Amino acid sequence: MAADPTTPLTILCELRVLDGILESYFIRNVLLGDLRRPLRIVPITQVEATAPADNVLIINLFDRLAPLIRKFLDAGCKNVGVFHMGDEHCRNDRSYYGEVDYVLRNYYFAEALRLPAGCRCLEVIWVPNGYRIGVGPRRPETLLPAAARTTTLFFAGFAGSGNGAIPARVEMLDVIKQHKLPATVITTPGFAKGLGAASYSAMLENARFALVPQGQAPETIRLFDALELGSVPISLDHPFLNADDAMAGAPVVRLKSWQDLPQWLARATASPSRETDVAELQHKCVDWWTQFKQLQGKRVASLIERAFARERR
Repeated sequence: MAADPTTPLTILCELRVLDGILESYFIRNVLLGDLRRPLRIVPITQVEATAPADNVLIINLFDRLAPLIRKFLDAGCKNVGVFHMGDEHCRNDRSYYGEVDYVLRNYYFAEALRLPAGCRCLEVIWVPNGYRIGVGPRRPETLLPAAARTTTLFFAGFAGSGNGAIPARVEMLDVIKQHKLPATVITTPGFAKGLGAASYSAMLENARFALVPQGQAPETIRLFDALELGSVPISLDHPFLNADDAMAGAPVVRLKSWQDLPQWLARATASPSRETDVAELQHKCVDWWTQFKQLQGKRVASLIERAFARERR
């Protein structure tokens, strides 16, 4: 029997977490944008007082709401999904994965997507972090063509300091400085403590190439910011960029090491067809990202509707 399309999906998230999610627009309007049912978002102020309910998607940052998920499962709730965020190193509690109805998670690890045979969970799927609020959404036809962009390379972000330095970012910045590469670089004092969304996006969408060094994990919001703004990402090669159930086929410039950046840039700028090459690469990125976003919305909607349909049987 088909699920009643008027039954809402209730999204539960701690209030302070909900206010701090930089990608909340992307989650609501892209990842969940293909759902054809009402969405109710409930900011939780008292986790212990939250009553168990059916037809919920619990946003679990790290391990924060693992006890609440267990509470819902112990109460026999039906159609319980989890959006697991922040598990950058695949070290958070995943013991509930097989017991809920489905899991969406950021940060690609093949082992995190595998489920034991015969478990309740329909599927665990990877979903991208997405772009920051204020960076998108952008209509592809309004993006500045590569030939009209006046910045070659752009990076703005936190590189850490002392024992908290981020090795990949420090190495990249050292390479830029040593080789005097044509890059606009703005370092910030901490995570989300730098440019505002408006100035960051204005500078990024005037750059031909976006430098995308990893932070605490290879997957970083700046990759999706760049794709949304039509700036071709330059990244080190990572498993999630090659996985069929993640971003295989993404037309991202991939380096083996940041030490390879000067040589790559020299080749790219010396080519007689450099303007055409960059324009074609930009078009590929924009087209791929447009289709990829649509695919993610369809994947998520299909999985959630399967859970609703199972609840009705």
